[in-house]
Amino acid sequence: MRGRQWFIFKVVFAFVIIVIALQVIQVCSDATIARFGSWGWVHLVVGILLCVASAVVFWATGVTWLDRRNLRAYRASGDESFSDGQHVALSGCVRTDQEPLQAPFSGQECAAYAYQASGQRRSRSSNSTGYVQQLCMLGFAMVPARLDCGSRQFPLHAMPYADDDLRTISQGGDWGDIGLEQINAAAESMEPTPEEDARGQLTEVNGVTRAPISKSFYVAPTQTSANQISVILDVLPLNTPVTLLATYCGPRKSLEGNRRGGMKVFAGSMDECLKTLDYDFGKGLKLSAPLAATGVALLTLAWWLPG
Repeated sequence: MRGRQWFIFKVVFAFVIIVIALQVIQVCSDATIARFGSWGWVHLVVGILLCVASAVVFWATGVTWLDRRNLRAYRASGDESFSDGQHVALSGCVRTDQEPLQAPFSGQECAAYAYQASGQRRSRSSNSTGYVQQLCMLGFAMVPARLDCGSRQFPLHAMPYADDDLRTISQGGDWGDIGLEQINAAAESMEPTPEEDARGQLTEVNGVTRAPISKSFYVAPTQTSANQISVILDVLPLNTPVTLLATYCGPRKSLEGNRRGGMKVFAGSMDECLKTLDYDFGKGLKLSAPLAATGVALLTLAWWLPG
């Protein structure tokens, strides 16, 4: 399963990065404590937190840069001729002739949705008594839909991955109550699915699928209350301007997601998307650079601060 393999690769890559980061922190902490004693932990902890924050912002900024580059590189209009396998970025409105879906948690009418509900379980580490985040349920659904570009319509043969403007993240509250109820009900009626398989299937439908499709996966139980349930919900809205980054399939004259990252949907027209991405990219650079510089300076204080 290609999606499962891609998910495992990302997990391994993240693990390697974490191990390298921990080794760097260990070297910095040894030098800092050797020079400043116990007081060195003050700026050491602040430096670590700033570096983590800068890494998160830098990652988001990198994704934004890739999106704006791809939208500009593959920008097209519906009346152009495309070759099979060509990457395209098209704006229009999503239509469906069938009864629209109602997204779980929000109840919004849409052509497709994907959700992830996560809870917490006790850490399996022998020296830890705390909790760690755990994916508990994952599901997605899509009805036959098409992108109406005005002069031309393209059937959608993939479930788009949603940009931030079409994604809702909730912690606790009403969504937490619904999520906990669904997780507990699934624990009694469904067999567990390994997380890599559940996420792998979502990755695959982001590439190619045929609607209608609807799947739900129960991954693991949770040991905490509804207040600790977090939900991520992606939707493909109907009858409102969106921009799709996709791959054109010549034989079916449709849009698929046979590209790294699959099909992706952005809210608004092409010009609106690029304006938003340009702003987010500039803001990310202005924020991540000072955070990284300050964090690294604090971590390496033992080497550059004059005696």
